Amino acid sequence: MKKYLLTFILCTLCTLCIIGLSVFSYFMFNPSLGYDILLNTLNESDDFKLTAFYSDISMDTIKGFEITPQNITPLKASFRSYTEGFLPSNHSKKIVSVINNFRKNNTEPPLTYFHDYYEDSDVMIISFTGDLDHIYRIDKQTWQVSTLQYNPSDNLGHMYVSHIKRIADTFVLIGGEVNAYNAFIYTIDTASFTVLQAHKLPTDPSAIYEQHYTIDSRGNSVFISGKGLDILPYQTSQMRHTPLPFEAQYVFSSTSNTIALSLTSDSIHYALLDESLSTIDSGSIPLPNEGVLLIDAFLSNNILNLVGYDPINKRYKNYIALYDLTADKLIYCLGLHEYTNLALLDAELHLPFDRLKN
Repeated sequence: MKKYLLTFILCTLCTLCIIGLSVFSYFMFNPSLGYDILLNTLNESDDFKLTAFYSDISMDTIKGFEITPQNITPLKASFRSYTEGFLPSNHSKKIVSVINNFRKNNTEPPLTYFHDYYEDSDVMIISFTGDLDHIYRIDKQTWQVSTLQYNPSDNLGHMYVSHIKRIADTFVLIGGEVNAYNAFIYTIDTASFTVLQAHKLPTDPSAIYEQHYTIDSRGNSVFISGKGLDILPYQTSQMRHTPLPFEAQYVFSSTSNTIALSLTSDSIHYALLDESLSTIDSGSIPLPNEGVLLIDAFLSNNILNLVGYDPINKRYKNYIALYDLTADKLIYCLGLHEYTNLALLDAELHLPFDRLKN
C-alpha cells in the first residue's frame, strides 16, 4: 500500500513540475506587456478593441496583443509580416503557397513577400511589388486564384499598392509608382476582376507612404499636398484641391468622414471633412507627451484614436490615446512600457471603430 502511495505521490509531483515548467516557460518566453492607464473618462459606447503588433528589426520575432480599455492580453497565435502589416503565420503561408502553385502552373517563378493585403467576406486581394500582373484575387470559399483582366494601355508600370477599398460593385486601388512621385489609381469590377479605369497622377513629394493618402467612403482618392488635399473623385479623371488651415502630414478615412492631421512638438492639428470632402471642423488637441510620433490613427464618428511612439520617455515608449473631437479633449490614455527589445510597429482597431488603412 505504501509503495502504491509513494508512486502516486511521485507521479503527482512530476505532473506538477511539468505544469510548473510549462507555465514558467510560457511566461519566460511570453512576458506580459507593462502598462498604466493614465486617463479614462470613456463612456460605454466608446469601448474599443485593438490588436498591437511588436517585432524585432528582422521581423523574425513578432508578438501580438489584444488591447481593450482595461486589459492587455497576449495572443497565442504566431504572426508573419507583409510590407503593410501582419497576418497569422499559417494564413500568410497558405496564401503564398496557393499563389505560387498558380504561378508554377503558368511557368512563372515563385514569389515570397507580398506588399499589401485586402479581405472582405468574399475575397482576398494580394499585391506584390510590380505591375498589374502581380495582383491576385483568391476566392475565400474555394481558394481559387485569379489575376486581373486589363487592356495593355492600362498597365501603367511597377508600383507599391497601399490601399484597396470596395465601393459598391468595384474595388478602388491606389499604388505609388516605384521611384517616382506618381500615383496609379485603378477602378476594378468586383465580379470579373477587370480594370475599368486607370489613372496616373503626379503627387506632392510629401505623399510617399500609405498614411499620406487614402480612399474615402465614396471611393474618392485623397492625397496630402501642402496646405491642402488633392482629390481625384471616384470614377472621374479631373483632380481638385481642397485647402486646409495647416500643412497636412497624414490623412485617414472612416465610413463617413476624412481627417487630416499635422503633429507639432506638443499637439495635433486636425481638420475633419464630411463625405463631400468639405471641412466641417478643425482644431488642436494635446499629444500624450511632448515629442510623441504617430504610428497609426483611427476614426469613428467624432472619436480619434491615436497610436503613438515616444522617443524620449524612459517609462512609456508608446501611447494609445482617444480624443473627443467635439470637445477637443483627451478622454483616454494608455501608457505602454518598453517590451523585451521589440518595437510596436503596427496596430489594427476593431469594431465599433473602423480600420482606416484600407
